Amino acid sequence: MIAILKSQNFRIFIQVYYPKKMKKLTLQFFIGFVIICCSVANTFSQTTFTIKANVVDSVGVPIEFGNFILLNPNDSTIIKGVDVWEGKVELKGVADKEVLIKVTAYAHDAYYLKTTLIPDENNIVELEQIKLSTKSTDLNIVEVVYRKPPFERAPGKLIVNVEESMLADRGTVRDLLRSTPNVIVKSNDEVIVVGKGPAIIYLDGQRIISLDMLSSLSSNDVSRIEVIENPSARYDAEGNAVIEIITVKGTYNGYEGSLGLRGMKRTEEQAAYWGRFRYRKDWFSTYIGAGQYTGRLHEEESYYRTIKSNPVIDLENDVLRVTDHRFDSWVWVDNDFRIDSANTIFLNYSFSREKFIVDVDNSNKVYEDSVYQGLISSTTVNVPKRFSHSVSTGYVHTIDSLGSDFRIAGQYTNFNFSGEGDIWQQTDFNSTQSNRYKSTSSSGIEVFMAQADLLKKFNDKVSFAAGIKNSYVTNNSGIDFQAETTNGWITDSSYYNKFDYHENVAGAYSELSGSLKKLDYQIGLRYEWTITKGDSYVGGVGVIDRDYHNVFPNIQLDYNFTPDLVLGASYTNRIQRPKFQDLDPFIEYIDSLTSFRGNPNLLPAVSHNAQLSLIYMEYASISFSYTKSFNPIYLSVVQNPGTNTFSAIEDNVKSAELYNIGIVLPYELSWWTTFNSFSYTFNSFEIEDDAQIVVNTKPTLYVSLWNEFRIPKICDIEISYEYTVPGAQGFFSLQPMHYFYAGVSRKFFNKALSVRFNVFDIFKQYVERGESAMPAFDVSYRSWQDTRSFMLTLEWSFGKLRDRSMSGIVIDESEKERLED
Repeated sequence: MIAILKSQNFRIFIQVYYPKKMKKLTLQFFIGFVIICCSVANTFSQTTFTIKANVVDSVGVPIEFGNFILLNPNDSTIIKGVDVWEGKVELKGVADKEVLIKVTAYAHDAYYLKTTLIPDENNIVELEQIKLSTKSTDLNIVEVVYRKPPFERAPGKLIVNVEESMLADRGTVRDLLRSTPNVIVKSNDEVIVVGKGPAIIYLDGQRIISLDMLSSLSSNDVSRIEVIENPSARYDAEGNAVIEIITVKGTYNGYEGSLGLRGMKRTEEQAAYWGRFRYRKDWFSTYIGAGQYTGRLHEEESYYRTIKSNPVIDLENDVLRVTDHRFDSWVWVDNDFRIDSANTIFLNYSFSREKFIVDVDNSNKVYEDSVYQGLISSTTVNVPKRFSHSVSTGYVHTIDSLGSDFRIAGQYTNFNFSGEGDIWQQTDFNSTQSNRYKSTSSSGIEVFMAQADLLKKFNDKVSFAAGIKNSYVTNNSGIDFQAETTNGWITDSSYYNKFDYHENVAGAYSELSGSLKKLDYQIGLRYEWTITKGDSYVGGVGVIDRDYHNVFPNIQLDYNFTPDLVLGASYTNRIQRPKFQDLDPFIEYIDSLTSFRGNPNLLPAVSHNAQLSLIYMEYASISFSYTKSFNPIYLSVVQNPGTNTFSAIEDNVKSAELYNIGIVLPYELSWWTTFNSFSYTFNSFEIEDDAQIVVNTKPTLYVSLWNEFRIPKICDIEISYEYTVPGAQGFFSLQPMHYFYAGVSRKFFNKALSVRFNVFDIFKQYVERGESAMPAFDVSYRSWQDTRSFMLTLEWSFGKLRDRSMSGIVIDESEKERLED
């Protein structure tokens, strides 16, 4: 693959050769990545000089804050720049002498000067005093009050503005996702976008390996969530939809912070506390968030299985799980270093730690022809530990004043899990028999990523983007299962396993976007090369060994009938790769009749998505979409050959079709805002079972009603309701579930203290239920999580910020979010 990257001061030529060996492929890519970094560093090693100047207003008072930028006098591309701070300018590292100087400041006209810079013997250029004219249209005092709407609609995207709204007090980020319109979080942690199917999640551009990584991060740390229904070529091709979670940042001068305390009453009491701090001055900005969570969570599950044999066997399984979290901790740090107005370096770090105790009580009753035969019961005490570290860094070079830029970025993420469990099982079939088992498991996941992107804006209507990326993932996991005997502890070889997995995805994309009169367009093409290899102790060497190439086109066309009415049409081609945790052929023991099992035979799924939407004023919309998937992956329950035991397993179905119509109806008054989303999806799944095709067809209905009432000087009230009939999903037909939320908030002491009281799932109806009718057996299940809660939140805010309108140039967050695993 050949990539040519240009900027004002350098030209980089990278040749990346992809050999057959995966490790060598990754090494080659990272060598190219280092070459880019060295080339960028070389741009600052030339013989340079320093510019100094004073900037004042029309009456000679120093300008408090502004921007001093050097432009190329021929094409106005940005050469270098720095902030004006208290009337002073000091711009170092200047190499160009023929320049166009541009100076801007809030409430003043822009200043331009075309000149030749001549440094003195000390390599310093002292400019004459720069005087800015006050804009003639300025008023003496202007106060603008703007309240960002909680929800915004764009073609192929729903934006949820969380920061400074009542949405911020959902608890954890995981809880916040569950409250996001058009998003369903299933009990197995699969995230579904209504009408689209499975989605992948990014937190500040970092791919989330597991939702467990979001269990400790506070929802107060989130700025906004973007539910992207039609991801462009810039994004990895995985998942039918993308959910981006963007945390709050330090983006304007001054400092601010907050301290929060939250108490929750679910089945039992829980508590969380946190602190946040943001700071920015001139060239540096930082955001730091940290906190802890403690408490006990309850979950209940029940399974009913009927084996169509002679006699008919029924299994009735009930599970109660209590998880005792003991001060789970999280830290989030985001730093931006602005070398000047055209060059920025960013460095982010996140950490989370969870150590808890899980008590599981399991009861499994056995019937033959409806006659009770006996009971298998077990009690399990697990002590899991989860640690996650992630660091990402990158460099951004702004090429011109239109917003063209070049950026490079890298990321490393480490996610470790370990667990120890003691299992006591009792079997009561006319006589009682007791057994004891021990289970230890571990998983170490590492993600290495590097990418380079170039965005060139030719004018305000046409732009071109291109980039390359390589991600390398490893997962080393194992499980050891032992049974107690008269001779001591003996390893059960049928459960023991070690799994070594490697995945490399190399990708490249190009994208053209622009406007032709009333038509906006975005056309992109993405190429990905995937190599996966997995070795298992149970399955032997080479359980997984795949090497495949894919090309993913996408197109988005938007026709603007008026500025307030837009018709959008799109097509995307996506892939759903198996999670490497699901490829691991492990067997997780529940009791002697029930287990969870990995599936190394999972195939990647490919989908084609088309959508037509009509959007009014960026809020109201109606959309029609169609999705055709081949080999989609869904949870299944299988009967283990030759036995009456069952395993839950992820498996491919033959194909799936989804026809969806969605309607969004918002409305706003000075005291009331409502956002209502309705969706109807016709689902059809073809499932191959015992050489015959089983068709599972059942429509999905989704309703989300959100209302906020503002009573001046008293309080704000929020009420929302969600009703979901998931319909057919793979092997299962799911049943209706409901979710009701209410909250009230008020601020005291000049808005420094926020007090909020929230009630979640008050009627305890957020219960997932499903059933599957297969030729040989029937299965039904019920899963309830500890979602009903009463929550009191206190948060004290402090700080001193400058006028946001006087902020300097910051990193484009929409680009930083493209960092993935």
